[in-house]
Amino acid sequence: MSERHQIFVIARVGKHYRCLDAVHHDDLYDVKAVSVCLRLIRIYSDDANRLPLELELRLAADFYKDAGPPPQTAPVGLAVGSLAMILKKHHKRHTISPLRGEEVHPSGTALAKLVQVMVSTPPEDIVGLLEEPKHLPDFGCPLRNRLLTVKDDLVASPAAPELLRVAVAGEAFLDWSPFLGLAPETITEALQGPEL
Repeated sequence: MSERHQIFVIARVGKHYRCLDAVHHDDLYDVKAVSVCLRLIRIYSDDANRLPLELELRLAADFYKDAGPPPQTAPVGLAVGSLAMILKKHHKRHTISPLRGEEVHPSGTALAKLVQVMVSTPPEDIVGLLEEPKHLPDFGCPLRNRLLTVKDDLVASPAAPELLRVAVAGEAFLDWSPFLGLAPETITEALQGPEL
């Protein structure tokens, strides 16, 4: 049985700490762990990600300034017959965050910019752009969702087969209906990859 390992990227916001990202992987050690750490450092030090990171930290600072975190424990009363007891409801500070969309989250913004670049990039350059991100866990689903938002540009893009190949890698059922206007040749080329 393998253990599940995690690497967290944590930012300090005033007196509070905010989890910006987490990587979960089975058997994350040795070269694989170093590779993940280097990939995270590259992602977070990229100038294209500076604005989303600043937005995330600003949101966290505003949240803690305006509302502040709830107390570590909040009493909840429970009465059973003549026996009354107080249970404690625990809040972990790093799990408390305001709800917000994918656009504000650093990974969502980075993916949006990556897809914008890839749709207008020649197919031979796409392989290099996708070399590292496609190894991230569950990269296909967010990529597929992002491609749906730019499907008109995708239909006209020469890089469509390569993008679709990565987006549907490992899927047992492929639904092409959301991508109206795709040429049969594009779908055929997308299905030729070793990922499927």
